[in-house]
Amino acid sequence: MSLKFKLLAFLAVMSILGAVVLYALEFQWFKNTFDVENLILCSLLAGLVLGTILAWRSKNGDDIASKMRHWATFLILPMLLMPLIGSLANRLLSLHPVEEKTFGFWEEKPFASSRFGMLKGEKIEADGYYIFILKDGKIERLESKKRQFPEVKRGGMVTIPVQKGLFGFEVVQWE
Repeated sequence: MSLKFKLLAFLAVMSILGAVVLYALEFQWFKNTFDVENLILCSLLAGLVLGTILAWRSKNGDDIASKMRHWATFLILPMLLMPLIGSLANRLLSLHPVEEKTFGFWEEKPFASSRFGMLKGEKIEADGYYIFILKDGKIERLESKKRQFPEVKRGGMVTIPVQKGLFGFEVVQWE
């Protein structure tokens, strides 16, 4: 194998690992983005369109297997990466300041997780808190590492730092 091929293979592996790490870090932001389902859907459609354009404009192989491999690569890779890119761009390239917005408070519940399960009799510490708020007449679930509203009762009002993203999707900005 040539040095050029080894270098390209190494860069491809590092790119895949980098994308996995970025996705793992971005999941906490997915959880605290309002209407994240639409952000992901729009990103998938953008990836499909981009992949189709790239596949159409690039050179195909001569045999059918080569063409199928070519099209599959150009369609699948952009669709896998675009939700990550969409969320990062929405959050990091926002031109809007963080604003304090008021929402109706529903409840705040602690949660604990363990990769290996909980042992009987083990003292369980909260790993974070699910915060349920009322936004536009429906209940939204947010996640926080610490308790945000210990004194607020159901039906009370809470103020949450929210930033409107580049694409208009609002992201909760806990400290």
